[in-house]
Amino acid sequence: MFRSFKLCASFFKGRACKLILAVLLLFLGGGYFFFRPSSYYFLIPVDSDEEYWGGVPLFQIGIEDKSYQVELDLGTEMSTLDQEQLDKVDKTFYGTFVSYDMRGNSFETPIYEVPQVRIHDLSLLMMKIRGESPEFISSNIFTGSADNRMCSGRAGRDIFENRNFLLDFARSRMILCESFKYLSKSGYHLKDFIKVPLHINKIGYCLEVDTDTGVKMLLLDTGCSLSILREAPSEKQLALEAVDDAPSWSTRKLIIGSKDFGPHAFDLCEISELLSEIDGILGMDFLRKHAIFFDQDHLLVYVEKCSAS
Repeated sequence: MFRSFKLCASFFKGRACKLILAVLLLFLGGGYFFFRPSSYYFLIPVDSDEEYWGGVPLFQIGIEDKSYQVELDLGTEMSTLDQEQLDKVDKTFYGTFVSYDMRGNSFETPIYEVPQVRIHDLSLLMMKIRGESPEFISSNIFTGSADNRMCSGRAGRDIFENRNFLLDFARSRMILCESFKYLSKSGYHLKDFIKVPLHINKIGYCLEVDTDTGVKMLLLDTGCSLSILREAPSEKQLALEAVDDAPSWSTRKLIIGSKDFGPHAFDLCEISELLSEIDGILGMDFLRKHAIFFDQDHLLVYVEKCSAS
């Protein structure tokens, strides 16, 4: 036994020792080079017709052998599908989910775990989907009506979990990719974008904008056709007209970072104190004109300077 130990010690003094140590260092200290996440790039076609609910974006998802058209809604955390469609697919009941709308109304819906959801070339495994609430849909429509709804559900922020992504509705696409540099092959250049901090909270993706009445924290919401601002005396006294019974106020400047995007109209609405982190919503009336890249890794958002439409 002692002799064997001596042989081992002699062995580790040789060249093999260097090889073994090198391998150990690679796994223990430099294993990142073997196990780091691979680069990703997924281009997904998106439809955005201004005649339909003010241009709310739509795209296709696949579950089992069926395809469903869903709305992209950054204002919702967890994706939804109409209960009638969920009843037809393999799933496991997971629990319930309570969501709130802008006015503070609550909606409780069931959550299911679905083995696989396909979005073009992207595959999401064991995805949690909640049954859509018809009450939420009917009470939160600003443009159009529930009767002409062309989708079977809503894709929420969960589809972008741990991924960075570009939304470009003027060019009918969204792109999931590791960093902005990978967008150059699709014709996007850093000089055409303004880069500002991205604020992520329980409500969603937000950024600061400067208006005639001060700096506002706005939620970027693809599920909202219009831009909305919390009703306050400073804006209400300047409101010139009412749209759908809601007063409308227009700021002469909308500054993001160092870029002034010019005049922009907001509907003034009551927003629940449950959403106290935000002052309003920057909706599809802005988002459909400007490509936006969300860098969740570094909490940055890149906004296209010039309108693409």
